[in-house]
Amino acid sequence: MDKNIVELLLDYDISELEIGDMLNMAPMLDIVSFEEFRDNCLLLVEFGYPKSDLDFLFLANPNIFVRSTQDLKKDLKKLCADCDDIELALKQDPNVI
Repeated sequence: MDKNIVELLLDYDISELEIGDMLNMAPMLDIVSFEEFRDNCLLLVEFGYPKSDLDFLFLANPNIFVRSTQDLKKDLKKLCADCDDIELALKQDPNVI
């Protein structure tokens, strides 16, 4: 896993054990670039998900962060059309996208 991703996760108080769990759930974390990972974080925040709560998504559905930014953006737009609150939707079901 990119060392910058690991540092970002550690900044969110994600433990090394939890990072290992994330890798088990999303093996693509080993090959995703820091830029792609960061861009997906920023996109989620742009759509209204709180930056301070990204740790919840890191642990609940790390696959969100290895997707192409274009695909994630399409799914977030669809989710916005279906519900008013992205944060609530993703916290109720982190696998909705």
